[in-house]
Amino acid sequence: MVFSIEFDIETVSTLAVADDAVDWMQIPPQGHIVDEWILPKFYFTGSHMPDYLMNDVGWHICSLKLVDAIASVCTELDFVRFLPVHVYTSDRIIEYYVIHIEKATNAIDIYATVYIDDAIVKPAFKSYALEGVNIFSYYNSEKIYITEQLHSRILYTDCSGISFNPCECS
Repeated sequence: MVFSIEFDIETVSTLAVADDAVDWMQIPPQGHIVDEWILPKFYFTGSHMPDYLMNDVGWHICSLKLVDAIASVCTELDFVRFLPVHVYTSDRIIEYYVIHIEKATNAIDIYATVYIDDAIVKPAFKSYALEGVNIFSYYNSEKIYITEQLHSRILYTDCSGISFNPCECS
């Protein structure tokens, strides 16, 4: 089974706001290498810092707890990189990380995937193409997908602010 990771809008009501200097295009789409990284700043005014931080630029920002959960399962086939960001609260600066997949996985099942024109609206994946992979994306996608093993690890770690949508896998 494969899941997309999403912001848990049922339990998290406050989002982090990017500093004016942050360009949402600073990070390329999933499947592209980040050549240069300038440490971005975000501001959070909520009372509880979730592990998966909803934000106004749509990046996959996570706590060290979630990074550790992901890293504990990842292999050399995952091509995941964690890019640091600073999150400012009213009384401190906390280091969080952007999850970025630098090499796209060619696992789209073109016959089971739902398209509108040329855009993928509901992906389906080839399970044999995901052997040894735990976190991935397809080329130019903004979404990140995880396998059952990583899903179980994140649930076990009790990370907050994250939800999961199951995806078809053939």
